[in-house]
Amino acid sequence: MSGNTSSSSGFRTFVRSIFMLLLIAQVGALGWLVYRDWDHGRIQVDHQSKIEALEQSLDRAAAAIEQQSSVLDRTIGKVVPVRMPASWSERLAELERVAADQSRWPRTGQAAQDYLASMSDLISKLPSWAESEYMGRLNLVRWSAMVFTTIYPPGTGEVDLHARAEMLAALGESAPDGANKKLIEHVDKEQARLVRKADDADWQLLCKRAAGYIAEPKSATSSSIQQDIALLRGYSDVEDTTRCDQVDQLIAGLRKIMFRREAEQQVKSLQSRMASLKHLKEKDPSLFEAGIGVLLGEVRSSRMNLALSGLEVESLTQIDAQLLEELSQQQVAVLDDQQTARAQSVRAYQQYALKSIERFNKRFQDREKIAEEALKRIREGRRDTDDYADQPSVQHAIKNAKYQRIKGFIYDSEKYKLDDTEESLESYLTYRICRDSMVAHLLPIDLRLLEMPVQALFQQAWQSGWKCLDGRADQTNVAERTADVKKTTLADVQGGQR
Repeated sequence: MSGNTSSSSGFRTFVRSIFMLLLIAQVGALGWLVYRDWDHGRIQVDHQSKIEALEQSLDRAAAAIEQQSSVLDRTIGKVVPVRMPASWSERLAELERVAADQSRWPRTGQAAQDYLASMSDLISKLPSWAESEYMGRLNLVRWSAMVFTTIYPPGTGEVDLHARAEMLAALGESAPDGANKKLIEHVDKEQARLVRKADDADWQLLCKRAAGYIAEPKSATSSSIQQDIALLRGYSDVEDTTRCDQVDQLIAGLRKIMFRREAEQQVKSLQSRMASLKHLKEKDPSLFEAGIGVLLGEVRSSRMNLALSGLEVESLTQIDAQLLEELSQQQVAVLDDQQTARAQSVRAYQQYALKSIERFNKRFQDREKIAEEALKRIREGRRDTDDYADQPSVQHAIKNAKYQRIKGFIYDSEKYKLDDTEESLESYLTYRICRDSMVAHLLPIDLRLLEMPVQALFQQAWQSGWKCLDGRADQTNVAERTADVKKTTLADVQGGQR
């Protein structure tokens, strides 16, 4: 019923068109008359009045058209059947039969184009006012023509398989009502086939491009190589083991290119940083050595990664050798400096030891004189001990005004009882001076740091003092003090502590 209503509306439109043509003819005639009068100089009336007359004529024509439409609606009603010639209808029916019969479907690009051309020619001969009558049937034919031309595109050139697959997917989803089910199924099958074909074409193209990059690395940018590696990884999970093996080989080849480029970039960076470290070579040798060590560690790590991939970058190997040479030279220089500094320290230590031995020898030789002077001061009641700063026993004897153990001895019998042995105070102080001098001047010396001549002098001094104390408790005291007397080190001598 809706189709009949549309047909009636089309017919009314046709009638209105006829009346409109009559009106245009009338306006044209009027315009010609106006031009003629003007041309012969016979225009006697005002142009404005003629324009107003023309507008009134148009209004009357429009009213007449509306009246005619009303008359048509009352006379023939709103349902007007539309019929095309039999030849046209037969051509439409033939196109429908081809779409419905699988055995008659186009199988080539030319046949699909012929079907499309026949449909286009048929539609071009259909009046616009009659399209609504045949809209449903024409939609089926149009959809079928799009399916055929998509499956069998024209020409023999390269066709975008992905675009065709997407078009078929869209056609399968938008099939009109009444479309041939077998043709719909055929669309789905062709769409799946095109997807597989497109995937295989992409794979072949990707393999060809990757192989080209591997053969000519300079022809590819780093971003394009990374992109192809990502695409190849998408094929690594396929069931085709042959393809998987090929994927692994191609990825390995592309990664080698990237490794080489990264190594070359690293070499440039290393060279720049090496140049930045040069000023530290003299200014701060230890920091320079540490910096070279860090760079060498980076190079060794990169070379190891390349070796695991079966690669060796010559420029990286060269900079490795340069860094190693710099480090070796710096270490030799530092070692020389250290040896020089140690030699200076050892020489300073010999001087320190010689002075200590000399001080001991002088005290040892003057021990009786020192003891005598000490006794004199004790008797005079003097307490100044400036001359005996390194003799604790004498200091104690002089400073202690209540030196109970020797006070009575000094003024009475001049005998002093020590360990059940009577001994003069002078003798007692003499041995104490020897003992304290050995502890103060000889025990702090480290024999391991002495050169042979100095060590010989030390041994002579030591033996002199040791024999002097032989058999006395003072000798035992010296032996015990070796455990708590701190040895003078090279650093102590360098630091000026001795």
